[in-house]
Amino acid sequence: MITPGALSAYGAWRQICRRARTHLSPTLFRASFVGTVGVELRADALVVMVPGVPARERLQGQLCALLTALAQRTLHRPLALHFINPTASTASVRRSAPRPQADVAERPAARASVVAVAPAIPPPNLNPRYTFATFIVGESNRLAYAAGQNIATMPGHTYNPLFLYGGVGLGKTHLLMAIGHALAEQGLRVAYVTSETFTNEIVDAIQHNTQESFRGRYRVIDALLIDDIQFIGGKERTEEEFFHTFNALHNANKQIIITSDRLPRTIPTLHERLRSRIEWGLMADVAAPDFAHRLEILHIKAAEVAIAIPPIVLEYLARPEGSSVRQLEGALNRLVMMAHTRGSAVTLALAATALRECFGERGRIDLSPSVVLDLVANHYHVSADEMLGKGRVRTIAWPRQVAMYLLREETENSLAQIGAALGGRDHTTIMHGCEQVTEMLRTDEQFGREIETLRAALRSL
Repeated sequence: MITPGALSAYGAWRQICRRARTHLSPTLFRASFVGTVGVELRADALVVMVPGVPARERLQGQLCALLTALAQRTLHRPLALHFINPTASTASVRRSAPRPQADVAERPAARASVVAVAPAIPPPNLNPRYTFATFIVGESNRLAYAAGQNIATMPGHTYNPLFLYGGVGLGKTHLLMAIGHALAEQGLRVAYVTSETFTNEIVDAIQHNTQESFRGRYRVIDALLIDDIQFIGGKERTEEEFFHTFNALHNANKQIIITSDRLPRTIPTLHERLRSRIEWGLMADVAAPDFAHRLEILHIKAAEVAIAIPPIVLEYLARPEGSSVRQLEGALNRLVMMAHTRGSAVTLALAATALRECFGERGRIDLSPSVVLDLVANHYHVSADEMLGKGRVRTIAWPRQVAMYLLREETENSLAQIGAALGGRDHTTIMHGCEQVTEMLRTDEQFGREIETLRAALRSL
């Protein structure tokens, strides 16, 4: 049962961490605070679980005076801080607990001691940046995001299990950890683990004959978050243990969230009985972001850096080669670094150089709009003048939208420039046309091959 004390302990420590971040270097903060969690709040003390001994020693040593002051500022009363490690046994806790002293309120260093039994599992090893607040929602991930929000409200009762699938760098792990943060903030016991770590723990348990301890650790939690499940396929013992762990948690209405780079049925080495269990719940696609979504991501990321980036450069960065969130961030970071290093402004030419180094040659950025219009017009057996006109019949409007899409994807032109090249249309019209083509690409493989043919023809000019 989740007690109010456990909930307030978690929240109190989170507030203290936020205050501490402003006083410490990023390196020291990450080394000392990542993975820590408040587990018990009493009238005169806050117990914090720390995943490693070095971090615990820093918190109860060089940082203790600062944290004691921040704790008093946060909770408006003197508070002792006690730091524990997950592996602490009852006996060692009792031996290391300090004896009461009259002047304990004036001796902060004496507060940092192990005084309580550690929980059965370590705190969730969640990236503090991966929260719902920092997750950028678009059409490509809206269903997955909505499912995550629903789970955060009613864990274990809807979408259980939740299976998130998609390519590398698209935000699956971010969303997985965001759900984990939301559940942990409610005081739920959350375990995040990669399939590789899960496998290694099983191997270690078999070698040391501690399988029962391993099973007990994972079957008392409220939510299991397992990343990259595709890697356990073909590992007999790992699949066996995960199958039984899955059943135990699901039968107890505990939440299970799984990520993979593919659907369960396309993991050839996965046993059918495990595959069928995974498919019980909701399978939500985290797809590559479309242009509008990529542009929104870049605008948000650009606002975080202390350098002016023209809109046309952000539109250029949002071109298809940077289709994953990870690639977009990498390209933006490289561009900013190059501008700082050279002491220059961010320009389209500098962006082209940065992206060539990130992704290789991207195609010609000096391609004239008239070249694209002529190519598309010939392909669809219409004239370029008809495409520039106001005609809205399908035989003219569709080639025009294809030209919009290719101009955006294959040239350096901004939306405003594309609109001007297409007879003075505004940027919202261009965006709508590109969205129509993008939607067709998602559902029509033949049309996808048609676009690739046009793209190849442009790149060969």
